[in-house]
Amino acid sequence: MTVEVERQYSVKSAADLLDVSIDYVYARLEDGELPRRLDLGGGKAKYRIPASDLQRFIDSRTTSKKPGAGTPGQNINA
Repeated sequence: MTVEVERQYSVKSAADLLDVSIDYVYARLEDGELPRRLDLGGGKAKYRIPASDLQRFIDSRTTSKKPGAGTPGQNINA
């Protein structure tokens, strides 16, 4: 029997991946925009962010190119 364990990110790793500050990630954890788990092992409690939740957060903030939208700087009259 194989058990798959989902990758979980530390607050610092998530901040690095998102290219934002650690404070921004903590704020998103506190307001519930980023779901979290608490890791109680190893002394100090630490937040962990499951990879699937981090991906959903990224997807919810990613804009897609609208049909008919040109490339920035493209001459649409050419």
